[in-house]
Amino acid sequence: IGCGIAGAGDETTQAVRDATLDGDKGNCALIGISRRTGMATAALVNGVAVRVLDFNDYLMNEAKGQPEAGGHPSDNIPVALAVGSARARSGGDVLAAVARVSRENAERMESQ
Repeated sequence: IGCGIAGAGDETTQAVRDATLDGDKGNCALIGISRRTGMATAALVNGVAVRVLDFNDYLMNEAKGQPEAGGHPSDNIPVALAVGSARARSGGDVLAAVARVSRENAERMESQ
């Protein structure tokens, strides 16, 4: 979330937002501004905001003696925010869902 707040004002995020918001209607929140939009646009714009400054780390594991890289659980946050907004869920519900999915994914990766 912090990366998204920091990245919301970045020129790349603003360009994506400007290119996609024209006439787009919906009830999904955008990080850093009060305007609302459709679910797909919110996932895209918030995804850019979260990743644009590239402050997210990523997971490094070892599988069968070989290095293995994976995404960071925060990659799910923009989609979760969009779906949560569309379904009128609270921020707490969204964060709990992100934490649950992140834990389940980590457990699956460890068991492989």
